[in-house]
Amino acid sequence: MNRSHDFEQLQTQVEALCAAVRTTTHHINQHLTVIMGEAQLLQDEPDASGDMQESLERIITAAEQACKKLALMRQTVLDTQPSTNSQE
Repeated sequence: MNRSHDFEQLQTQVEALCAAVRTTTHHINQHLTVIMGEAQLLQDEPDASGDMQESLERIITAAEQACKKLALMRQTVLDTQPSTNSQE
C-alpha cells in the first residue's frame, strides 16, 4: 500500500514537472520569436551596414537553433511523461 502511494506521489511530481517544462519552453519560444522577428525587421532597414546584417543573421540563426532545441525538449518531455493508467 505504501509503495502504491509513493508511486502515485512520484507520478504526480513528474506530471507537475512535465507541465512546468512545457509551459516554460512555450514562454521562452515566444520570446525567441519576438527576437527573430525584430532582427528580421532590422535586416530590412536600408541603412543597415554589412556588419549589422551579419550580426542580425547570427542573432536569427541562434534564436532558430534555440527554438529547435526547445521543441526537442518539449517533445522529449511529452514522450517520457508517464501514463496515468500504468499501474492499473
